[in-house]
Amino acid sequence: MKKILLLIILLILNSCTAKKTVTEYKERIVKDTVNVFKERLVTKQVIDTLLIEKPCDSLGNLKDFEKEIRTEKAKVTLKSVNGNIQVDVNLDSIVNQRIAEYKSTYKSKVDTKEVEIIKFRYPLWLIITAIVSILLNLVLLRIRLTF
Repeated sequence: MKKILLLIILLILNSCTAKKTVTEYKERIVKDTVNVFKERLVTKQVIDTLLIEKPCDSLGNLKDFEKEIRTEKAKVTLKSVNGNIQVDVNLDSIVNQRIAEYKSTYKSKVDTKEVEIIKFRYPLWLIITAIVSILLNLVLLRIRLTF
């Protein structure tokens, strides 16, 4: 009987401790963005032929002529000047290339968030015992007051 009573007392004392709950939250976000845009503009090839029949007169002098070829980026002029053939070439760059690099770095580092939540749970037997004890005390007080 003493062993059972000792066991019950030990169980009662052991169950009176409050339960503690701790929640730990860790988050790490790292976003890197690299965008490379390449734009290439190529001027198309232009083929044109200039044919001059009998370029010289009967004395062997070069006849006067003039021919002009135009494109979006170039202008070529072919003409005779003082018995010579003169070619004027006005040429922009044929290939335009544009490379734009966009680099965005987004780093959000949240190392450790510690949220400590302490929840106290009272055991059901403790609540029932407290209610019974209060009721029993009230009843005993009534009986004693009547005497």
